[in-house]
Amino acid sequence: MIDRFAGRYEFLSNFHPSPIRGSDGILYPTAEHYFQAHKSLLRTDRLTVAGAPTPNRAKYLGRAATLRPDWEVVKIGVMRNGLALKFAPNSPLGQAHRHRRRASPRGQLLG
Repeated sequence: MIDRFAGRYEFLSNFHPSPIRGSDGILYPTAEHYFQAHKSLLRTDRLTVAGAPTPNRAKYLGRAATLRPDWEVVKIGVMRNGLALKFAPNSPLGQAHRHRRRASPRGQLLG
């Protein structure tokens, strides 16, 4: 069981550096930036959150953004989408996983 996102599991944290390009064309440095920015429908809010120097600052700015009226309905889907982009085959983390899998002695995903 994973009880914290540290050491070999650090990459699973939403605060881990993992650039995500959203469908809005904005590059988000972490999944946390992506999630917090999508609390708003305003591009200016999203750009402000995306430009935050740290995930903690992005979280703070996301709380100050103009909350979209449907947030409670869409927030789980937003997180799922952000994580799908974070681990997509063409993402840095997806590429790293692909290379690790190839290096596996059995060459299988779940060996």
